[in-house]
Amino acid sequence: MTDSDRIAALWLDTLGELATLAAHEIRNPLNGALLNIAVVTQRAGRGAVSPADIAPFAEAAGNELERVTTLTEALLALARPAPARADVWSTALHLTTLLHAVASKNGGGVTCRRTGDGPTYCEARTDLVRVLLGFGMLCALGPSHNEVLECTVDCDDSAVRVTLAGPSVERVQWKPDLRAVAEHGGVALVATRGETEIVFSTT
Repeated sequence: MTDSDRIAALWLDTLGELATLAAHEIRNPLNGALLNIAVVTQRAGRGAVSPADIAPFAEAAGNELERVTTLTEALLALARPAPARADVWSTALHLTTLLHAVASKNGGGVTCRRTGDGPTYCEARTDLVRVLLGFGMLCALGPSHNEVLECTVDCDDSAVRVTLAGPSVERVQWKPDLRAVAEHGGVALVATRGETEIVFSTT
């Protein structure tokens, strides 16, 4: 099996887990939107109804649908064929959007911030960037996906460093085949107390 085959298989596994988690988070706001639309329809069917009577329900439905759209766009962006150049920052943001929705429901959360003014693109393959960030963030959120995870993407002229920090970061145990393809792809995986760093070369 080639590195390309390993990366593809690992990414499909990670994407499958992300899609399963996202499906639950998409279903809940859709149900909420449908419920609010049913209330609007019922009240409008009574005849003369003031906009003030239905406005809160219409607004709530709109908010829920906006949440569904945001989650769906993030999932679709991750599922699209890998672009030629890997954008680490964009990948981290899409993963944060999905995983924050999951974690916040369970009492946790995911934040993502960028530091440095260097490029966000790296030399590693896009699917390798996706699988490393996806696997790392999922593990760092813990088995119940209820931890607080801070993701920092530091960009300088030589590398893009992604640091994952949180109480369960020590649980990120890189699979041997994932570590091997990372090393072959020029990506360093560095674990320190309370943090895991993924270093992508930009040169």
